[in-house]
Amino acid sequence: KLDIGARYAWNTHRYLTLNPQFGYNFKGQQFYYTIPLRMTYNPKRNGFAEFTWGNGNRTSHAALGEAFQKVMGDTIAMPDFKDEYFQLINNVAAYDWLEVTTGMVYHRRRSSDKALMQQAGLADKFLSFAPSLTVRLSPWQKGPTLTANYERGIKGVLQSNLAYERWEFDAVYKYQNKSVRILNLRLGTGFYTQRSTDYFVDFTNFRDNNLPTGWEDDWTGQFQLLDSRWYNESNYYVRSHVSYDSPLLMLSWLPWVGRIVETERIYISALSIEHTRPYFELGY
Repeated sequence: KLDIGARYAWNTHRYLTLNPQFGYNFKGQQFYYTIPLRMTYNPKRNGFAEFTWGNGNRTSHAALGEAFQKVMGDTIAMPDFKDEYFQLINNVAAYDWLEVTTGMVYHRRRSSDKALMQQAGLADKFLSFAPSLTVRLSPWQKGPTLTANYERGIKGVLQSNLAYERWEFDAVYKYQNKSVRILNLRLGTGFYTQRSTDYFVDFTNFRDNNLPTGWEDDWTGQFQLLDSRWYNESNYYVRSHVSYDSPLLMLSWLPWVGRIVETERIYISALSIEHTRPYFELGY
Protein backbone atom coordinates (compact mmCIF):
# COMPACT_ATOMS: atom_id res chain seq x y z
CA LYS A 1 0.00 0.00 0.00
CA LEU A 2 1.22 3.50 -0.87
CA ASP A 3 -0.28 6.67 0.61
CA ILE A 4 0.85 10.04 -0.76
CA GLY A 5 -0.10 13.54 0.37
CA ALA A 6 0.39 16.92 -1.28
CA ARG A 7 -0.97 20.36 -0.37
CA TYR A 8 -0.96 23.82 -1.91
CA ALA A 9 -2.25 26.75 0.18
CA TRP A 10 -3.31 30.13 -1.17
CA ASN A 11 -3.84 31.30 2.41
CA THR A 12 -4.91 29.88 5.80
CA HIS A 13 -8.55 29.75 4.66
CA ARG A 14 -8.18 28.23 1.22
CA TYR A 15 -6.00 25.30 0.16
CA LEU A 16 -5.87 22.35 -2.23
CA THR A 17 -4.97 18.83 -1.11
CA LEU A 18 -4.26 15.66 -3.09
CA ASN A 19 -4.11 12.38 -1.17
CA PRO A 20 -3.92 9.39 -3.55
CA GLN A 21 -3.82 5.85 -2.19
CA PHE A 22 -2.57 2.87 -4.18
CA GLY A 23 -2.45 -0.80 -3.27
CA TYR A 24 -2.06 -4.27 -4.74
CA ASN A 25 -3.84 -7.39 -3.53
CA PHE A 26 -1.66 -10.40 -4.37
CA LYS A 27 -4.34 -12.98 -3.59
CA GLY A 28 -6.94 -11.29 -5.78
CA GLN A 29 -4.34 -10.04 -8.27
CA GLN A 30 -5.96 -6.61 -8.38
CA PHE A 31 -4.52 -3.09 -8.32
CA TYR A 32 -6.52 -0.59 -6.27
CA TYR A 33 -6.45 3.19 -6.41
CA THR A 34 -8.34 6.03 -4.78
CA ILE A 35 -7.43 9.57 -5.87
CA PRO A 36 -9.26 12.36 -4.00
CA LEU A 37 -8.63 16.00 -4.94
CA ARG A 38 -10.05 18.38 -2.31
CA MET A 39 -10.49 22.16 -2.32
CA THR A 40 -11.03 23.50 1.21
CA TYR A 41 -12.64 26.92 1.18
CA ASN A 42 -13.88 27.27 4.78
CA PRO A 43 -11.86 25.30 7.36
CA LYS A 44 -13.84 26.76 10.27
CA ARG A 45 -17.03 25.16 8.92
CA ASN A 46 -15.30 22.15 7.33
CA GLY A 47 -16.33 23.51 3.96
CA PHE A 48 -14.75 21.70 1.02
CA ALA A 49 -15.44 20.43 -2.49
CA GLU A 50 -13.88 17.08 -3.45
CA PHE A 51 -13.54 15.02 -6.62
CA THR A 52 -12.57 11.34 -6.27
CA TRP A 53 -11.59 8.82 -8.91
CA GLY A 54 -11.13 5.23 -7.84
CA ASN A 55 -11.92 1.57 -8.31
CA GLY A 56 -13.60 -0.86 -5.96
CA ASN A 57 -13.48 -4.59 -5.52
CA ARG A 58 -14.38 -6.74 -8.49
CA THR A 59 -18.02 -7.60 -7.93
CA SER A 60 -20.59 -10.18 -8.93
CA HIS A 61 -24.12 -11.14 -7.95
CA ALA A 62 -25.82 -14.48 -7.38
CA ALA A 63 -28.86 -13.64 -9.55
CA LEU A 64 -26.65 -12.66 -12.48
CA GLY A 65 -24.53 -15.77 -11.96
CA GLU A 66 -27.60 -17.99 -12.07
CA ALA A 67 -28.73 -16.40 -15.36
CA PHE A 68 -25.22 -17.00 -16.74
CA GLN A 69 -25.19 -20.68 -15.69
CA LYS A 70 -28.57 -21.35 -17.29
CA VAL A 71 -27.03 -20.51 -20.66
CA MET A 72 -23.39 -21.53 -20.26
CA GLY A 73 -23.72 -24.42 -17.80
CA ASP A 74 -21.96 -25.06 -14.50
CA THR A 75 -18.54 -25.78 -16.02
CA ILE A 76 -17.82 -22.13 -16.87
CA ALA A 77 -17.66 -19.55 -14.09
CA MET A 78 -19.12 -16.13 -14.75
CA PRO A 79 -16.38 -13.46 -14.95
CA ASP A 80 -16.31 -10.73 -12.30
CA PHE A 81 -17.11 -7.12 -13.03
CA LYS A 82 -14.59 -4.30 -12.62
CA ASP A 83 -15.95 -1.27 -10.76
CA GLU A 84 -14.63 2.22 -11.58
CA TYR A 85 -16.27 5.26 -10.02
CA PHE A 86 -16.17 9.06 -10.09
CA GLN A 87 -17.56 11.08 -7.21
CA LEU A 88 -18.08 14.83 -6.71
CA ILE A 89 -19.23 16.17 -3.33
CA ASN A 90 -19.53 19.42 -1.39
CA ASN A 91 -19.45 19.44 2.40
CA VAL A 92 -20.23 22.19 4.90
CA ALA A 93 -21.05 22.39 8.62
CA ALA A 94 -24.05 24.70 8.77
CA TYR A 95 -23.85 24.62 12.57
CA ASP A 96 -21.57 22.99 15.12
CA TRP A 97 -24.11 20.16 15.41
CA LEU A 98 -25.20 19.89 11.75
CA GLU A 99 -23.09 18.90 8.73
CA VAL A 100 -24.46 18.46 5.20
CA THR A 101 -22.84 16.72 2.22
CA THR A 102 -24.34 16.91 -1.26
CA GLY A 103 -22.94 15.31 -4.39
CA MET A 104 -23.17 12.77 -7.15
CA VAL A 105 -21.47 9.49 -8.01
CA TYR A 106 -21.02 7.64 -11.31
CA HIS A 107 -20.16 3.93 -11.46
CA ARG A 108 -18.89 2.01 -14.50
CA ARG A 109 -19.12 -1.74 -13.88
CA ARG A 110 -17.66 -3.67 -16.81
CA SER A 111 -17.16 -7.40 -17.21
CA SER A 112 -13.58 -8.68 -17.13
CA ASP A 113 -14.56 -10.96 -20.06
CA LYS A 114 -16.87 -8.96 -22.33
CA ALA A 115 -17.01 -11.61 -25.08
CA LEU A 116 -18.10 -14.35 -22.68
CA MET A 117 -21.00 -12.26 -21.31
CA GLN A 118 -22.12 -11.43 -24.84
CA GLN A 119 -21.96 -15.11 -25.72
CA ALA A 120 -24.35 -15.80 -22.83
CA GLY A 121 -26.68 -13.06 -24.10
CA LEU A 122 -26.23 -10.97 -20.94
CA ALA A 123 -25.21 -7.35 -20.41
CA ASP A 124 -21.45 -6.84 -20.12
CA LYS A 125 -21.62 -3.42 -18.44
CA PHE A 126 -23.80 -1.67 -15.89
CA LEU A 127 -23.63 2.11 -15.50
CA SER A 128 -25.20 4.18 -12.72
CA PHE A 129 -25.46 7.90 -12.01
CA ALA A 130 -26.85 9.06 -8.66
CA PRO A 131 -27.21 12.35 -6.77
CA SER A 132 -26.83 11.93 -3.00
CA LEU A 133 -27.51 13.78 0.25
CA THR A 134 -25.90 13.06 3.62
CA VAL A 135 -26.83 14.75 6.90
CA ARG A 136 -24.79 14.34 10.11
CA LEU A 137 -26.16 15.36 13.47
CA SER A 138 -24.21 15.77 16.73
CA PRO A 139 -26.85 17.24 19.04
CA TRP A 140 -25.00 16.19 22.18
CA GLN A 141 -21.50 17.44 23.00
CA LYS A 142 -20.35 14.03 24.22
CA GLY A 143 -23.03 11.86 22.64
CA PRO A 144 -23.30 9.80 19.45
CA THR A 145 -23.08 11.15 15.93
CA LEU A 146 -26.15 10.36 13.82
CA THR A 147 -25.94 10.08 10.02
CA ALA A 148 -28.62 9.77 7.35
CA ASN A 149 -27.75 9.16 3.68
CA TYR A 150 -30.05 9.20 0.64
CA GLU A 151 -29.04 8.25 -2.91
CA ARG A 152 -31.16 7.95 -6.06
CA GLY A 153 -29.94 6.43 -9.30
CA ILE A 154 -31.26 8.04 -12.50
CA LYS A 155 -31.43 6.24 -15.83
CA GLY A 156 -30.25 7.95 -19.02
CA VAL A 157 -27.66 10.30 -17.50
CA LEU A 158 -24.22 9.48 -18.97
CA GLN A 159 -25.78 6.33 -20.50
CA SER A 160 -26.78 5.06 -17.06
CA ASN A 161 -28.90 1.89 -17.21
CA LEU A 162 -29.57 1.42 -13.46
CA ALA A 163 -32.28 3.15 -11.44
CA TYR A 164 -32.64 2.82 -7.66
CA GLU A 165 -33.46 4.57 -4.41
CA ARG A 166 -31.44 3.85 -1.27
CA TRP A 167 -31.48 4.96 2.37
CA GLU A 168 -28.87 4.44 5.09
CA PHE A 169 -28.82 5.41 8.77
CA ASP A 170 -25.89 5.23 11.16
CA ALA A 171 -25.08 6.02 14.81
CA VAL A 172 -21.49 6.13 16.10
CA TYR A 173 -20.37 6.75 19.67
CA LYS A 174 -16.77 6.99 20.88
CA TYR A 175 -15.94 7.31 24.58
CA GLN A 176 -12.38 7.93 25.72
CA ASN A 177 -11.40 8.42 29.35
CA LYS A 178 -8.25 9.98 30.75
CA SER A 179 -6.40 6.65 30.82
CA VAL A 180 -6.58 6.42 26.97
CA ARG A 181 -9.03 3.53 27.11
CA ILE A 182 -11.53 3.84 24.24
CA LEU A 183 -15.01 2.36 23.86
CA ASN A 184 -16.46 2.37 20.34
CA LEU A 185 -20.13 1.66 19.59
CA ARG A 186 -21.78 1.61 16.16
CA LEU A 187 -25.26 0.70 14.93
CA GLY A 188 -26.39 1.04 11.33
CA THR A 189 -28.92 -0.05 8.74
CA GLY A 190 -29.50 0.44 5.04
CA PHE A 191 -32.13 -0.63 2.50
CA TYR A 192 -33.38 -0.14 -1.05
CA THR A 193 -36.89 1.21 -1.59
CA GLN A 194 -36.64 0.93 -5.39
CA ARG A 195 -34.45 -1.03 -7.83
CA SER A 196 -34.70 -1.49 -11.60
CA THR A 197 -32.58 -4.66 -11.44
CA ASP A 198 -31.47 -7.22 -8.86
CA TYR A 199 -27.84 -6.78 -9.85
CA PHE A 200 -25.12 -4.81 -8.07
CA VAL A 201 -26.20 -3.70 -4.64
CA ASP A 202 -23.86 -0.95 -3.45
CA PHE A 203 -24.06 0.55 0.05
CA THR A 204 -22.04 3.49 1.38
CA ASN A 205 -21.65 2.38 5.02
CA PHE A 206 -21.49 -1.37 4.37
CA ARG A 207 -18.71 -2.28 1.97
CA ASP A 208 -15.53 -4.29 1.77
CA ASN A 209 -12.64 -1.87 2.33
CA ASN A 210 -9.90 -2.87 -0.11
CA LEU A 211 -7.39 -0.31 1.26
CA PRO A 212 -7.87 -0.47 5.04
CA THR A 213 -6.52 2.35 7.18
CA GLY A 214 -5.32 2.26 10.78
CA TRP A 215 -7.17 2.27 14.07
CA GLU A 216 -7.51 6.06 14.11
CA ASP A 217 -9.79 6.25 11.08
CA ASP A 218 -13.54 6.93 11.26
CA TRP A 219 -13.90 3.47 12.80
CA THR A 220 -15.88 1.79 10.07
CA GLY A 221 -16.25 -1.35 12.14
CA GLN A 222 -15.38 -3.43 9.10
CA PHE A 223 -15.99 -7.17 9.24
CA GLN A 224 -12.63 -8.93 8.97
CA LEU A 225 -13.70 -12.40 7.78
CA LEU A 226 -17.00 -11.79 5.97
CA ASP A 227 -16.87 -13.07 2.38
CA SER A 228 -16.80 -10.12 -0.03
CA ARG A 229 -19.79 -11.47 -1.99
CA TRP A 230 -22.16 -10.77 0.92
CA TYR A 231 -21.60 -7.02 0.68
CA ASN A 232 -23.71 -6.82 -2.52
CA GLU A 233 -26.17 -9.71 -2.18
CA SER A 234 -28.86 -8.18 0.01
CA ASN A 235 -31.47 -5.43 -0.37
CA TYR A 236 -30.89 -4.46 3.26
CA TYR A 237 -28.48 -4.81 6.17
CA VAL A 238 -28.54 -4.28 9.93
CA ARG A 239 -25.17 -4.20 11.65
CA SER A 240 -23.72 -3.43 15.06
CA HIS A 241 -20.18 -3.17 16.40
CA VAL A 242 -18.60 -2.84 19.83
CA SER A 243 -14.87 -2.50 20.44
CA TYR A 244 -12.71 -1.71 23.45
CA ASP A 245 -9.14 -0.40 23.17
CA SER A 246 -6.73 -0.37 26.09
CA PRO A 247 -2.96 -0.39 26.63
CA LEU A 248 -3.48 -2.99 29.38
CA LEU A 249 -5.53 -6.03 28.38
CA MET A 250 -3.81 -9.39 28.04
CA LEU A 251 -0.42 -9.49 26.27
CA SER A 252 0.78 -6.32 27.99
CA TRP A 253 0.99 -8.21 31.29
CA LEU A 254 3.37 -10.84 29.89
CA PRO A 255 7.14 -10.52 30.44
CA TRP A 256 9.18 -9.31 27.45
CA VAL A 257 6.15 -9.32 25.13
CA GLY A 258 4.35 -6.67 27.14
CA ARG A 259 7.18 -4.21 26.57
CA ILE A 260 6.46 -3.90 22.85
CA VAL A 261 2.63 -3.92 23.06
CA GLU A 262 1.30 -0.40 22.64
CA THR A 263 -2.48 -0.94 22.43
CA GLU A 264 -4.83 -3.93 22.35
CA ARG A 265 -8.39 -4.20 21.05
CA ILE A 266 -11.21 -6.67 21.52
CA TYR A 267 -14.35 -6.38 19.41
CA ILE A 268 -17.64 -8.06 18.59
CA SER A 269 -19.62 -7.42 15.41
CA ALA A 270 -23.04 -8.65 14.31
CA LEU A 271 -24.80 -8.57 10.93
CA SER A 272 -28.21 -9.45 9.52
CA ILE A 273 -28.77 -9.61 5.74
CA GLU A 274 -30.83 -11.60 3.23
CA HIS A 275 -30.04 -15.16 2.08
CA THR A 276 -27.98 -16.18 5.11
CA ARG A 277 -28.16 -16.67 8.86
CA PRO A 278 -27.12 -13.90 11.30
CA TYR A 279 -23.36 -13.42 11.22
CA PHE A 280 -21.12 -12.68 14.22
CA GLU A 281 -17.42 -11.94 14.69
CA LEU A 282 -15.48 -11.91 17.94
CA GLY A 283 -11.92 -10.67 17.53
CA TYR A 284 -8.74 -9.52 19.26
